[in-house]
Amino acid sequence: NSIDRNIFITKLLNSLNAHLEIRGSDSIPSKGPVIVAVNHNNVEVAIHSMRYRTNVFNILSALLSHVDVNPYIIATNKLKFLSVLFTNINITYLDNTKFNSYSSNYKVLLDLIEILRKDRVIILFPEGKQNRGQLRQGKEGVAYLAKNAESNILPVAIYKEKKANKKGRMRSKLVLEFGSIIESETFGDDMKELSRLTDTIMMAIAKMMPKGTRGVYEHRFEE
Repeated sequence: NSIDRNIFITKLLNSLNAHLEIRGSDSIPSKGPVIVAVNHNNVEVAIHSMRYRTNVFNILSALLSHVDVNPYIIATNKLKFLSVLFTNINITYLDNTKFNSYSSNYKVLLDLIEILRKDRVIILFPEGKQNRGQLRQGKEGVAYLAKNAESNILPVAIYKEKKANKKGRMRSKLVLEFGSIIESETFGDDMKELSRLTDTIMMAIAKMMPKGTRGVYEHRFEE
């Protein structure tokens, strides 16, 4: 089944790549629609990809391939030059450069809802923009899409983890960690419920992040 498949792929990739570790891949559902909500720390991911020639988003897509062989990822035209990094898996870029008006924003949202209603996968960054190593406040866009498309959400955290090796030297690896599925149908449709769903998504991501990188959610773990 899909869980056994992902466990096998995870063990294989972890054994082949000392600089990347995959955790929690048994949380990946067997079918869509699914919104994969990822923290937006692309600088760290890009540096790791170039240094070790391992694109974490290609690996993410490979682990999702039994759900959708060609998932969507949202990016602006300004980032099209990065498309050369996505050589192993076809990740489709949608044009969201016209998010400067309500009408164009609404049109893109409708397009995404239709994609999800076809049981597809969309990879989104609920923070809205790059977080520079500290989680930003989540936006309600992911929650809105999930409710209107009747889609579940799969929280994912990508972060750097540092540990001392046997010689006492610090070594870092990039971690790709999957959280538990969040069922959008258990939340209401009003703004208060969308905010609550957004907070649930972001807290699920923050819970997987190392202490000191949770940004605006850090204090919630100190209470």
